[in-house]
Amino acid sequence: MKKVYNLIVAIIIAVGVVSCENQASLEYKHADKEQVINCENENNALLNEALYQFEQDITNAYDPESQLINKAYANFLYAGFSGVAEYERLATSHTLEIRKELVKEGFIKDGGFKSNLVYNNILCVLENIEDPQLALMIEALVDSNTMDPKLFNSRMRNFAYKSQSDRYTALYVALDTYYQQLTMTELPIKESNE
Repeated sequence: MKKVYNLIVAIIIAVGVVSCENQASLEYKHADKEQVINCENENNALLNEALYQFEQDITNAYDPESQLINKAYANFLYAGFSGVAEYERLATSHTLEIRKELVKEGFIKDGGFKSNLVYNNILCVLENIEDPQLALMIEALVDSNTMDPKLFNSRMRNFAYKSQSDRYTALYVALDTYYQQLTMTELPIKESNE
């Protein structure tokens, strides 16, 4: 009887520990900012957090003095779309937590360094891109299973000027050039990023 009791107690403790780990959620550090992404049936809080953290990371790395987001975008876009940005210099531990949540929520598939977005789960983002030619190109490449962010490194160079008004395209940039490039556990974060 004592063995059964000990077994039941051990199971309850194990279930409690596992459920506590699963309940540990992302800290939303940008929740006080305007929620510019609003997609029906999606985790809008996570998508907004991803956008704002991306912008904070690139601004801290590419324009630390004046903190101009447009300038940071201008400096990041080519390297980001080419997949050669210095991600270990950009990302913070909070960025990696967001990346894990994006994978868990099904926005990004894990692995590889092409386009790992789950496009069916971000249709709202793609449908709200203001540039109809860009949206059409992305749709055609996704449909033909040939999507690769590198195809946009020249085309998107001038997006920096629109980054503050076309927020859905900004989120697409964040997802396809930043979060999907980050690895889940192997990225060495420099202490200066925090």
